[in-house]
Amino acid sequence: MIALSGSGQDCECAKTAQPHSGWRVLLWFGLIAVAISALMLLYYILPTPIAWIEARPDPTAATRRVHLSVGGKQFLIPANYIVYSSERQGGPHHRLTLAALIPDFRGYSRAEAQQFADDSARSRVVHLRIWADALALSERAQLQRVLLTFVKSTSGQAGPFGLTRYRFRGDNGYRGQDLFVGVYNGQTVVLRCWRTAGTNQAPDCMRDLRLGRNVVLSYRFKRSYLGQWRQIAQGVLQLLARFAPPSP
Repeated sequence: MIALSGSGQDCECAKTAQPHSGWRVLLWFGLIAVAISALMLLYYILPTPIAWIEARPDPTAATRRVHLSVGGKQFLIPANYIVYSSERQGGPHHRLTLAALIPDFRGYSRAEAQQFADDSARSRVVHLRIWADALALSERAQLQRVLLTFVKSTSGQAGPFGLTRYRFRGDNGYRGQDLFVGVYNGQTVVLRCWRTAGTNQAPDCMRDLRLGRNVVLSYRFKRSYLGQWRQIAQGVLQLLARFAPPSP
């Protein structure tokens, strides 16, 4: 009788302990999943040591030419145009970051170091970035397929300096910007310009254009020079022509 009673108690304890044990297992699995997710999030959010190094511009006055490629497109660029030392190494790169002074698009020099460091509304620096993008769209395709889907009216209105102006709606990531479209040498030119607001008292204008099948160029300049958008477009094209390696 006692044995049977003890046996029954053991069964009863096992039955009552089992749900408690299962609950603990699920809790531990949940905590582990949360921890792994947090670590992965930190991995993607926090900058790597390389990103910390590249976040600091390290210009040089050296004019030696560096042979590089981005997305298979070849370049021969004087070192004083390349902003980061890590990108002044020859060979293939995923991206290049460059800087030049308008109006003649000259590269960095010690005599003009302060002008290259200037970020005021009258800064004459044009920042250029070349990167590989397998899904690169033409400028006109960007306008039609992407940008015009976020504006208040696709008809636009007459803007300054021979440009057509479009206003972005306030329900998307382009709010706080103006869209300007012009034509230069038969090519569509699409510029997104930030407005002066709050802490941004020196807003930029930016243009993205495809250099090749898998290569994109972005350049930006201060909005105060929007009236010179044609000259800047021409200067950028001439600069790129100077960076092209000689034909074999």
